[in-house]
Order: sequence, then structure tokens, then C-alpha cells
Amino acid sequence: GGLPAPDVPMPPTRSPAAAPAGGPESVYELAKGNEDFSTLVTAIEAASLEIVLDNPGTFTVFAPDNSAFADVSSDLLNKLLNPVWKPQLQDLLLYHTLGTEVYSSDLVDDSKAPTLNFQEDEITINTDPARVNEVSIIGAGALPADIEASNGVVH
Repeated sequence: GGLPAPDVPMPPTRSPAAAPAGGPESVYELAKGNEDFSTLVTAIEAASLEIVLDNPGTFTVFAPDNSAFADVSSDLLNKLLNPVWKPQLQDLLLYHTLGTEVYSSDLVDDSKAPTLNFQEDEITINTDPARVNEVSIIGAGALPADIEASNGVVH
């Protein structure tokens, strides 16, 4: 409840740089190469978003690791992975994705950022501790914040 937070501009984004040969992997490649993200990769592939997250860009992905998916019932997860529910799965995954790079050091309390989901929902980012929509997800697990990729950053 309460009043909505005032519109606070997002911090400046960093300019994308071309990945040098042997440099950082794309957001998708990074997730695919880390077994802690295996469930996320399955969902990305079921939603046909691997091409999007492999292309050049300036993405920020709030990537749930496998422990986060443990909180989702297997029935719901299996339902979302069914091709019939592909639009809903895409929407859910894109809700966790921004079109700009936002590093944990860039965060300012009550920052607003539009997601890439179909409704263009906005999320609220806060600090101390770093959290999105009052859920502490940045650096919440065993994985660090600010994992750099050639086309963005993963938290």
C-alpha cells in the first residue's frame, strides 16, 4: 500500500562496446555456460528468447538461479514450459529484463525502470540492501551481482 514512489530517473547507462574476440559472452551464453542457471536456460529456450539474449544490446537481466526456481511448484513450472503457455513464459522472463544496463553501483533508491515484457511494466529498484520491488534478488544467492556480458549485465 501507500503512495507510489516519485518518478526518479534511471542512472545513466553505459555505452555498449563490441565484445573482443575471446571476450565476455552474451547474456544467453553466460547463462548457458553456468549450471546454476540451467532451469533459466530451459525457460529461455522454451520461450524462444535465446536469439534475443544472444544479440547485441544493453540488457540487464535479473536472472533467477536454480535455487529461486525451487520455490516454484513443479506443476507451475511444467505448465509454463508447455508451448501453449509460451506467450506467458516470454512475458514472465521479459519482466526480469531491462533494455538498459544497470549495475549495482548505479542504483539509487526508488529508481524506476521499464521492463521488456508485453505490458512494459515498471519495476522499482532500491538499495541497502539492493532489491527490486522490495524483493532482495541482486546478489541474494551465491552468485555475485554485476556479471558482465558482451550485451549487458546479469544480476
